[in-house]
Amino acid sequence: YHLCDCMVAYNLTLENKAKPIVRIPFYSYIGFLVAMGVGHHIFTYNTIPWVSEDIMRHNITPDKIFQIKIANHKFDMQKKMNITKGEKVLFDAHSTDLVYGFGLFRQDGTMISQMQVNPRL
Repeated sequence: YHLCDCMVAYNLTLENKAKPIVRIPFYSYIGFLVAMGVGHHIFTYNTIPWVSEDIMRHNITPDKIFQIKIANHKFDMQKKMNITKGEKVLFDAHSTDLVYGFGLFRQDGTMISQMQVNPRL
């Protein structure tokens, strides 16, 4: 640390200051990346369908609630869960031992949504 202190003190006493290693283009590039990232989030806020629901979820009243209990690699839930398009549904899933994946799929096998169920200890 003393060597660094000496170098800083030496640089302060010079008439011609040492040139910085990091130049202005680096900071311009970082500013550009920050502006692009913030802009991307602002412009896609209303185009991603679940964002507004996720932010306002405490105000949503579900039309149906499905209780799901998971333990020992077994899912204890209703055999059939029918959901009508447009209904708000709460999947109240609880695990007692491990983290499990839980997904919603269409009849053709494509995924609608997916979540992780963490254990309650």
